[in-house]
Amino acid sequence: MYLVDTNVWLERLLNQAKSDEVGKFLSKVSTRDLYVTDFAFHSICVILLDWLGPMSYLSLSRTCLSMAR
Repeated sequence: MYLVDTNVWLERLLNQAKSDEVGKFLSKVSTRDLYVTDFAFHSICVILLDWLGPMSYLSLSRTCLSMAR
């Protein structure tokens, strides 16, 4: 079980310097073993909203919600 911090997710989502390292970690670990706090999830959403803009964020949110079902 891994509690994954906001910065780890953002590193990958924003394609930053250690994105490949995060990608390797995420590919090795089952999604059932990955956890994120509500606060971290909210923080990621706020940053993505600012980075992507409202319409792109809305589209991304719908995609994520459909995948979670």
